[in-house]
Amino acid sequence: MLESINSNLNDYDPNYSYADGVYTFNDDSQALYLEELIKSDYPETLTTERRTVIVASFKSNQNIASIISEIKEMPGVIDVLDSVSGQLLIKTQGKSYLNFNSQAIQSIRIAACRAIFTPTDFRPDVQIEGLSVSGNSYIFTSNDSYSFFNTAYEMHQKVIAAYDNKTFIKKEYDYGCFVIPNKGLLREMQLKFVSNKRIRVKAASGLVEFYPADYNNYIELLSQVRQHCGESLSIQEPEYHPSVAIKLLSDDISYCKKVYKEVAEKITEIALSFTASFEMMKHVRFSITLLSILSWKN
Repeated sequence: MLESINSNLNDYDPNYSYADGVYTFNDDSQALYLEELIKSDYPETLTTERRTVIVASFKSNQNIASIISEIKEMPGVIDVLDSVSGQLLIKTQGKSYLNFNSQAIQSIRIAACRAIFTPTDFRPDVQIEGLSVSGNSYIFTSNDSYSFFNTAYEMHQKVIAAYDNKTFIKKEYDYGCFVIPNKGLLREMQLKFVSNKRIRVKAASGLVEFYPADYNNYIELLSQVRQHCGESLSIQEPEYHPSVAIKLLSDDISYCKKVYKEVAEKITEIALSFTASFEMMKHVRFSITLLSILSWKN
């Protein structure tokens, strides 16, 4: 069944991705084609559901020089690089991890972490599981800042073991960050959209999730959020990629409710018909009995 669906999609437009039962497309025409294909070819077996989620970041329009200055004063920090897009790259020396409990760090969101291990006598033939190679260094990256420290330590031990403890391994840790805008304003916005099921503002992380029905709806949702940004905030506009999930009809709650209702109605009809027939039979039997009695008396 899946092979047939994919074959039809490839004939229409092969530019899509598939994972865990969800197709992600470049535009709504591809998503619409899949939905119509399922309705046409598998009406009694399958159904579809839009699963489009687009995550955007808020950007602070304030001067972040003071935040950068505070971070540079933290122990172990080598440098802080600022990009035009408002992203920060914090570099720390090998003996120190970034202190996430620092007051300065409360103003930023860690988006990605990277550990760089550079042996003094790097050998390109030494490959280490879980690490990529860049130049003369081994690289480990993670989007999970909470588990990064423990995993980076394990990776460092792997590099040491791979080189038989006979060489010095230079360490450097980098953190890709975004400055979190005014949380008070974001909390107000989150409260504003709390009942809107297509917009979910996350004030603590400076993010907003959109659940659009289609591209036009996505533009409308972006516009709604921008109306509350004011001058101190701006928001990215990630590319729109619709996602469609294929589900068994038996797993669809609304379909199951519909079937249950139809079955219940049929059972009720049968029960009423049976009751009516039973009452009729009682009357017929009574009439026959009465006639028999009268005939016996005569």
